Amino acid sequence: AMRRHHAIGWLTLAGALALTPAASAITRTETIVRAKAYAFHPWTSSAANVTGSCGGGYQSIYAPGDYMGLPYDWGGYMTLFDFDQQIKKGYGAGSYPADGVLSCTSGVDCSGFVSMAWGAGHYATATVHQTSLAIAKANMKAGDIFNQAGFHMALFSHTLGNGEPVLYESVGYNVHLSMPGWSWVEGYTPRRYSKITGDSAAVPVGTL
Repeated sequence: AMRRHHAIGWLTLAGALALTPAASAITRTETIVRAKAYAFHPWTSSAANVTGSCGGGYQSIYAPGDYMGLPYDWGGYMTLFDFDQQIKKGYGAGSYPADGVLSCTSGVDCSGFVSMAWGAGHYATATVHQTSLAIAKANMKAGDIFNQAGFHMALFSHTLGNGEPVLYESVGYNVHLSMPGWSWVEGYTPRRYSKITGDSAAVPVGTL
């Protein structure tokens, strides 16, 4: 059973439910608030979401029940509002590369998640260089990313006391907070969104 993370201020997350992509300047605080909204968003899968209207043998990994964090969906890029509406309409809950990009599923993939957190257009791992600059790992700040073209990208939050990174990423089953160690992003390129502002992310109102 999944635990709800009460440390996240639900009022703060509610304000991010109707996020819309806007290719304009965004602060690091806003980026992290958006990332948290996707990682801690509660939703319910029904029997309809197991197969959606996809056909072709598609089956979601999400059995009917309550979950937290948007499902990983290959090619997915959407607002939380659109996700909720699609799940209610019976779209399939998430998908994987083997399924192909499907119009009958809902969720976000790694680059779709980062693009939404940035409030940017939809950039993939192979095109994110068009809207970001390569930086040194030592200069990583909240809202920057690790990217490996053609493979994966993860949003950097901060480092722990032991120096290990804390990331938000859509990988595996869903969007979630992860602490995988530096080996997880070995070979990745640290990058910074060209329109992000500020030097740090403040603690959002409503958090502990």
